[in-house]
Amino acid sequence: MKPRLRRLAEAVAATYRESPVPCAILAAAVSLGLVYALDEGTGHLPGLIFLYVIPIWIAARLGDFRAGIGAIAATLVVLGVTDVRTSSDIEWSSLIGNTLLRAGALTLVMFLISTAEWRRQVAEKAAMHDPLTELLNREAVTEFAKFAIERTIRNKEPLTIAMVDCDRFKSANDEFGHIVGDRILQILASRLEAGVRPNGTVARWGGDEFLVVFSGADEAEAEETLAKIQDSFGDATEALVCRLSFTFGVAQFGPGGFNLSQLVQAADADMYRKKRRSSISAERTDSGSRLAS
Repeated sequence: MKPRLRRLAEAVAATYRESPVPCAILAAAVSLGLVYALDEGTGHLPGLIFLYVIPIWIAARLGDFRAGIGAIAATLVVLGVTDVRTSSDIEWSSLIGNTLLRAGALTLVMFLISTAEWRRQVAEKAAMHDPLTELLNREAVTEFAKFAIERTIRNKEPLTIAMVDCDRFKSANDEFGHIVGDRILQILASRLEAGVRPNGTVARWGGDEFLVVFSGADEAEAEETLAKIQDSFGDATEALVCRLSFTFGVAQFGPGGFNLSQLVQAADADMYRKKRRSSISAERTDSGSRLAS
């Protein structure tokens, strides 16, 4: 039973991550129905009216401003209908006045909830993102990769991890200064993020290394995508100081490993193999040039 409940919880969490607003609206509607049923079953006790804040809290907390407005509208309709059913001689002026007062109070509640949620999201984003590049940081992409691997297993689709390292970054950073070095990293981050969309997620792994999670792509597709970004990055850095490039290594889920640690290790090894081949090739070219001269 526990594995089934866990799979159900994972499926619900995955659905919420993909469609948070519809899920928030559905959760708010269910909670509104439960609150109304409780209110109806207890004979509309005055103190229970505060429970109608719950659907609005759920909508604003899990969704956004639109979901909160929708929850307020639905709650006002339910309360208005309840007033009419329980007080057959209620005047329209009283009904409208009650609705306006409730709308103001519920809107204030939603505003307070939305403000608190916005502050929480800002703090959470700061904890999950690299301040220089605004990409996901190492801790955040580690969690993201776990969910991506679970989705890969569930949907039986390919997944590839890529490690990207900026070539000659230390030399450029030492020669031109840290401000230029930071700008080089920002350029690489923006070129990677734009180039791997929509199926790739980029994170700063540390220093001048970046990690890319390619969902639904095999090694060949990942390599082709990254190779296309090389010229764009080279042109941008050449306009800044000098032409730079990057080396990348890839590892596909299954052949390269079955968890993030194994995939990163395999992609790292592939990247350094390419660096060594590039270094040997450059040395041979240099030796040939000296012999020719």
